[in-house]
Amino acid sequence: MAQSRDEINQKQREKYWAHRDKRLTTRAKWSDANRDKLRAQHAADHAKHRDERLQKLRDYYIETREEQLEKMKAHRLEHLEEKRAYFKDYYAKNRDKMRAKMAVYAAEHPEIFAAAQVRYRANKQNAPVNDFTAAQWRLMQEICDHRCAYCGKRAKGHLHREHLTPLSNGGSNTWSNILPACRSCNSRKGTGSVLKAVQPLLL
Repeated sequence: MAQSRDEINQKQREKYWAHRDKRLTTRAKWSDANRDKLRAQHAADHAKHRDERLQKLRDYYIETREEQLEKMKAHRLEHLEEKRAYFKDYYAKNRDKMRAKMAVYAAEHPEIFAAAQVRYRANKQNAPVNDFTAAQWRLMQEICDHRCAYCGKRAKGHLHREHLTPLSNGGSNTWSNILPACRSCNSRKGTGSVLKAVQPLLL
């Protein structure tokens, strides 16, 4: 009597699970014996399909960008103290190495590094908004013709980010609370009130 398809499938499943451990052990032994060969094959396959795989990842990120950002934000907040402790410990153990790297990066990317330093200070001050970028700073200086918002002195490459409401007084590190100022005017204002009436730039 011919067996039904369900009976054949059931027997195949039973045979699969009966010999599963033996099959896995055999496969593990073969992998250990051919580790270098497998690594070479995987590397070749990775290089061959690299551009295709990267494009798929880019497309996926673009399609799910908001979802991915929310997940990353939630994960960062959930493990914030753990991450802070890890990086603090890592920095303490690799202080000289990290300082050397930061010095090189600061020399190669002064505007980006300066913006990161200001964002770091704003975070420590618990600024309500902290979204001012290096690109915005370059644009702001161009709009103001690289001149100080207080005295009008042109100081291209030497202007400071002047927070109208200081970070220490609850100000935000954002476009509407920042104007370019020369070193002298920025120092004179400090954490006090503005030196003269100025109009924040609006986007």
